[in-house]
Amino acid sequence: MNKIIIEKEKLLNNINIIKDIANNTPTENKPIIIAVLKGNAYGVSHKIMADVLIQNGIDFFAVTDVYEAVKLRQLGYNCKILVLNSTCILEEIRIIVENDLIASCGSIDSIKFLDEEAKRQNKIANYHLNIDTGMHRFGIRAEELLRVKNESSDREPLVESLKRLLETLDNVKMTGIYTHFQQSYEKSQNRTREQFDLFINVLNVLKNNGIEYGIAHCANTSAFFKYPEMRLDAARIGSAFTGRCQPGIAKNLKKVGYLESRICETRYLKAKDKVFYSGMYTCKKDMKVGIVEAGYFEGFDTIGPKDKFKFSNKLRTLKYVLLDFFRDTNNYVAVNGKRAKVLGRIGMKNFVIDLSNIDAEVNDAVRIDVGITLCNSEVPRELL
Repeated sequence: MNKIIIEKEKLLNNINIIKDIANNTPTENKPIIIAVLKGNAYGVSHKIMADVLIQNGIDFFAVTDVYEAVKLRQLGYNCKILVLNSTCILEEIRIIVENDLIASCGSIDSIKFLDEEAKRQNKIANYHLNIDTGMHRFGIRAEELLRVKNESSDREPLVESLKRLLETLDNVKMTGIYTHFQQSYEKSQNRTREQFDLFINVLNVLKNNGIEYGIAHCANTSAFFKYPEMRLDAARIGSAFTGRCQPGIAKNLKKVGYLESRICETRYLKAKDKVFYSGMYTCKKDMKVGIVEAGYFEGFDTIGPKDKFKFSNKLRTLKYVLLDFFRDTNNYVAVNGKRAKVLGRIGMKNFVIDLSNIDAEVNDAVRIDVGITLCNSEVPRELL
């Protein structure tokens, strides 16, 4: 009964905005758009998003892990697919090579293991080298690649070791290099510019040592909009396709999806009845209500991760808590073109709405604004 409706017109609007910005980048070579389809394409669905992107000339995809990439292959997509997680797990490396995926290598070991598996399968495996410029999650540390030979140490600079290694490997090819920004969505530019400068220094060192690295990319969605000079050869775009990226970063993007459910039952409540779990809402009068078969399982009234560590974010949270005393914090849904108030708490699979002033009956559609990324992937997606 429940389904996520993906509005094609709005999705096309977002795709065209992103393509126009890429094409208007003030460089001779315009950046390739790498569409990040992690998390079921940010809740849209791999198939819906991939089909529309390919129809509009975007056919280079990226996902977080191996198994999402395999799903895209199983759906029939034979385009380039970059796996963003660097891995030394041999089973995952086997799957990467077997499915002709582009690996991310964030360590010397991961390059060696990839070469060994590619040799076993009699293939050439492509990979992008992941550089750690400050995220400290995956990647070879930029400082290590920039380290020069020290007369007081016999240790060979890492860039020279990497060059010698690559010259001995016959079954892998570096077709790209990238880094992840840590704070590109924040107002302050300092950290992002520090990481960018470090990345450019790494590129120069590799060039000077004769290491061909293919395409270079560092811009995620936020950096793509905020820093034109950081788009380089390619940019990784994800949430912007759905129109649900950080506020103020991009203009004219539209949210592409909503949840459609149905009224499964109507009933009449009396004044002073307490509604649903915890009895958080008390009826002020006799009223007609509807029961909707949806809830936080479908992503209604759920929120993504919050930064619990920054003091500034703690103050912001306190500010919103205080403001809640003076504003309407109720949830609303749309029924037959009218706004219906949610009464009390939202359950996992149902909630109650006020139909006192709305002409609505069982089986009427209910439109619900949800974070589609947080909506369970079992809920069907439909392109409209």
